[in-house]
Amino acid sequence: MRMRIRRWRPSLCGLVALLLTASCGPRPVYHLTPVVRDVRWDWGRETVSTERSDYIASIAFNRPQGRDLLFDIDITNTSGRQLVVSPAEFFYVPIPAPPDQKVKARDPEAILAGIDRSLAREDARREDDDTFLSALFVVMASADLLALSEGQVPEGASERYANLAQDAMDNETTYADRQRALEAERAYWETGPLRRTTLAPGERIMGQVLFPARDDGAHLRVVLPIGETAAEFTFKQDRIN
Repeated sequence: MRMRIRRWRPSLCGLVALLLTASCGPRPVYHLTPVVRDVRWDWGRETVSTERSDYIASIAFNRPQGRDLLFDIDITNTSGRQLVVSPAEFFYVPIPAPPDQKVKARDPEAILAGIDRSLAREDARREDDDTFLSALFVVMASADLLALSEGQVPEGASERYANLAQDAMDNETTYADRQRALEAERAYWETGPLRRTTLAPGERIMGQVLFPARDDGAHLRVVLPIGETAAEFTFKQDRIN
């Protein structure tokens, strides 16, 4: 069977986004270890695999990332039909915990949609501020021209116009910084983590999945629903700080 491989790679902008969005405060740091004997070491990471009737799935804990847990995922479609891999369906269950307590993986599609909404709001705010400053300039200029036509010298005109120009420059800088931060974050979620993908027979996909970190379980059971079945992996969770 011919195998094609898809691999998601984090971009440089993605790394910038992580620096922009990471919290500087103290946070718990976790290390996860697979609870199985059959472990394969890949580039310093303990990797475990499971085989189902229509796919092979492998997982390795990569590292803590901010307030998330980052996993490397590898899925190969061994069936004769298409399979949809959707990180939005992935979750883990802390153990011990109530059976209905699920911690869902970060959904890149939902996060990207949220970033796009934020970008649209920033554009709207920038246009509103530009319109306001332009209208204020017209009002100021009209008042000054009227004063001049009546033989009066407008008081503080130079300072007022200089302040208005400085406000416009400050607003532009603020909005440009916000837009760059959002664009960098968008670049990461677009190209870094694993995204919803249809695998043809024989195709393989590798990528990263993020889960919110929780400290209410000594173990985590990671569940990856794929097709009509789910791959399950149990990890021991240790806080190392």
